[in-house]
Amino acid sequence: MNCFNHDAIAAVGICKHCNKALCHECLTDTTNGLACTATCVESVNTLNYLIDRSRKTATAQRGNAYLTSILLGLMGLIFLAFGVQGGRNASLPLAMGTGMVGLSIVYAFRMRKWIKSLGHEPDLDT
Repeated sequence: MNCFNHDAIAAVGICKHCNKALCHECLTDTTNGLACTATCVESVNTLNYLIDRSRKTATAQRGNAYLTSILLGLMGLIFLAFGVQGGRNASLPLAMGTGMVGLSIVYAFRMRKWIKSLGHEPDLDT
């Protein structure tokens, strides 16, 4: 593959923003990717910032992953308690409580799968 701007020179990398093949003369190294010297440096820096922010958000979210499941389960248990004590109008609270507890279990398993998919990435807060 040859450089986009110089047909006779072999490319050494690809711009992270526009995906053009680049030679040493045409590229700028932005630490986390290559960019076209004149046009794509700011776009690549913005893209790197967004990727970094997304990783930090995912890492922070990992600590709160089960909170929603726990709260949903507790609300379901409260509805179940009202349903058990409710007498003849107990069917709605029992159904809602059962549904909420079931959803909290499904949500907990999905969060567990999501956390495993993140893997063991380095801590980005440092």
